[in-house]
This record gives sequence, structure tokens and C-alpha cells, in this order.
Amino acid sequence: MDWTEIKITVDTKDIDTAGDIANMVVPYGIYIEDYSDLEREAMEIAHIDLIDEDLLAKDRTKGIVHIYIDPQDHPQEAAAFLTERLAAAGIENEIDLTPCKNADWENNWKQYFHPIKIGERLLIRPTWEDEYDAEGRAVLHLEPGLAFGTGSHETTRLCLEALEKNIKGGEKVLDVGCGSGILAIASLLLGADSATGVDIDELAVKTAEENGKMNGFGSDRLKFIHGDLADKVSGKFDIVVANIVADVIIMFCKTVPDFMADNAVFITSGIIDIREQEVVDAFAENGFEIIARHADGGWRWCRSAGLTPDLLLGDFDSLGEVPAFDHILRVPVEKDDTDMMLAIKKGLERGCREFHLYGGTGGRRSDHTVANYQALLYLARRGARGWLYGNGEIYTAVCGKGKITFPARADGILSVFCLGEMAAGVTIRGAHYSVENAVLTPDFPLGCSNHVIGRPITVSVERGDLLLGLHEVEE
Repeated sequence: MDWTEIKITVDTKDIDTAGDIANMVVPYGIYIEDYSDLEREAMEIAHIDLIDEDLLAKDRTKGIVHIYIDPQDHPQEAAAFLTERLAAAGIENEIDLTPCKNADWENNWKQYFHPIKIGERLLIRPTWEDEYDAEGRAVLHLEPGLAFGTGSHETTRLCLEALEKNIKGGEKVLDVGCGSGILAIASLLLGADSATGVDIDELAVKTAEENGKMNGFGSDRLKFIHGDLADKVSGKFDIVVANIVADVIIMFCKTVPDFMADNAVFITSGIIDIREQEVVDAFAENGFEIIARHADGGWRWCRSAGLTPDLLLGDFDSLGEVPAFDHILRVPVEKDDTDMMLAIKKGLERGCREFHLYGGTGGRRSDHTVANYQALLYLARRGARGWLYGNGEIYTAVCGKGKITFPARADGILSVFCLGEMAAGVTIRGAHYSVENAVLTPDFPLGCSNHVIGRPITVSVERGDLLLGLHEVEE
């Protein structure tokens, strides 16, 4: 039987979000038509200014997401599910279903997949790309076929980065919903002793097996299983990874513990933000402790929130591509300033005096969090105010003869740290512990964990620099 092509037509402003939704809820790859910035992209990517008239005549206001569905996976149900998700995101859309041949999908999308650097140690190389510079990274040779998992999507990238962080050497890894086998194979390249992948899609298992052999791994270290997790897999594993969707992860929370060794780690991804709390609740109900959360795709989520920036700046190394946007400043990966600091400097040049910094804490790179604390001081010393937002916390900085007042709130924790050699004349009023004309030093955290008691809190300093953090109280 022929596969079904599902075409989702949306306004170009919604195309990235629609693509994210399609990638999350359908277990196959997608490709996107977006001609909104055709001339610039043709010049930058293909280095040509002669474009086919049929392409020039395409509707620039609309984009199309193409998805390909196996007939056994009930295309009508998939379309209904997509309709529900798009509506929940507030995206107007038209969905068309058309029969197609497997080869239509198998060959159309390859032009968009190129070698991708992941984390600090991996390079994903599609088999049709012969020219690449590994730069000392382990190379994962990949032929995705019709299976999901290329490394280009944020969910796969986040899993690969989490594996890099958690694999120390000698681990046994279980990849649930293995798709192309990319996560299981990457585990071995990163130092795991063995990896097992399981998937209900027979075609995915076949593709994964071929990719494993292509990367030089035999059945003694790598095996892929067609079937259900509970019925087909046995044994205990040090790391279990599942890049699927929220509903399946919630279901697996009940059974995965049976496959986890002592002190094992369960890495999950594929969770859109509107489902995050459901997954968090399922973890809690089944005895899991969340030790880290990571997110990617900030530009796409900015678009989904209806925010259009005046300037988009960055090196875009974590995104894997340069977005199509009229006002964009791409900077080199190797540079003296972080992307955040460059954005701050641009903002100051344009006369901005208050900065709200999101996505700058708690990631896999704590050095960038520290750099963002320093950025707050950079702003304070130039007469501007910076606010750094984290998960249930907000930071700012105050420097010599500076003062700030936080509005009254029912509860919370206030912490005040010295950011230099010494901070003198420190006064804290309105918190549980009041301080008058105190001295803080960088080698003793005297100002940590002061309680909010429902009153406005004022913090001031006569000389030196302070970092202030206001935290929600954990339930």
C-alpha cells in the first residue's frame, strides 16, 4: 500500500512552530517549504541570483509542512491529532492528505541534511556528504532512511548532549523508540560498553541495524529489537534514553524503572512545553527525581509566542542553521564575547536601559551561567538594569552607591553575594534578616538564603558590587 503525505499549510510566521509540532507528534521525518526569503537564501546557500520563475511565483505568505505516514499508522488519526495540536497553539491551518510513494519522501529531504556538530565530541555525518572536517570529533555516519533521528532537531540534539554528559565509560545504554539508531550508536562512540535499541517500527529497526554496521559495531556491543519494550527487552541498564512524545514517556514512567540499574539515569526528550508539567507529574508519581532540565530552539519558541525581534543575533551553532529573518546579525563561533554579551552591547548601543535575559541559567554549560552573572554587573556599571530569569528565580546586580527595591511578595528566598574584592555599606531592609552597613566578601556566602516575609525588600551598597537572587520557595 502507498504511504500518505500530509500537507499542513500555515502562515509563514507560524511555519517553525508547525514544524516543531509535526516533528513531535509524528514518528517520521518532515520537510518544509518556505519561500518567504527566497532570494536571500538562494544567494547565501546556493550562491546564485537566477531563480526558476515557478519558485518566484510561489506564495510568500504561506509555508507547507510535509509529513509522510505509513498506512499501518492510521493517517487519518495522525491528521486529527495534528489538527488538535495546531489549534491548541493558535495556528490557522489547512491539512490535505494525498497518497504517495515511499521514494517521494526518501529522496526529497536529503538536500537539507548536512554534517552537524553536536556538543563537544560528536559530528553527525549523512552518508551522502563526503566533504567534512571532523575537527577531532567522533564521527557518526548516518543513513536515516525513513526513520526519525538525524541530529538536526532540538529533541535529538538535547538527548545527544545529555548522553555526552552522562557517559563516563563502560555503561549499558537502552534506547527506547530508537528510530535511526542515532542515540544508541552515539552512546558507543562516546564510550558506553553496549547499547540496545527497541522500536515498534520494523523499518526503523532495519535502518538502525544498517547504521550500526556502517559505524563498525557488531551484535556483541549493539543490538536493535523490533517490538514492545516490556515484551522484548530484559536486563538492567545504566542509562535509558527515550526521544519520543509526552504521552509515551508518561506511559513508560511506570515500566522503565524495571530496566534501570542502581543510580541509573533516564533521559527523555520530545516534550513540547504545553505537556511538560504532565511529564513532570508522571516522574514524581513514579519515584523519579529530576536532576536537570534542558531546552533548545529559543528562536522557534519566540516565533510561536508571536514575538518579532528588532534584531536576531548569534552564531547559531546550537540551532544548526541560520534562521530566515530580515534583521539578522551572524557572528563567528570563535569570539571574545558570548552571544548574550554581544546582544547586550548592541542593546546599549541602541539606547536600551533595561534588559530581560531569558534562557541564560541552568543549561549543560554552567560557565555560561556564570558569564551571564557577570553580564548583569556589566550592565549595572553602565547605569542599566539587567534581569536574568531562571527556573523559579531571577537575578540582578547592584554596584557602588546603588539601591534596588523588590515589591512585597508572600514568600521566597533572597540571596545577596559579593561580586568583587569587597562590598561595603551593605544594607538589607524588609527581609527576615535585616542588615545595616555590613561588609560582604567573595570568600564567604554570608548573604545566602534570607527569607521573604511579605514586605518590600530594599538592598543597597555604598561601595563594591552585589549579585542579588530572588528564588521561589520549593513546595
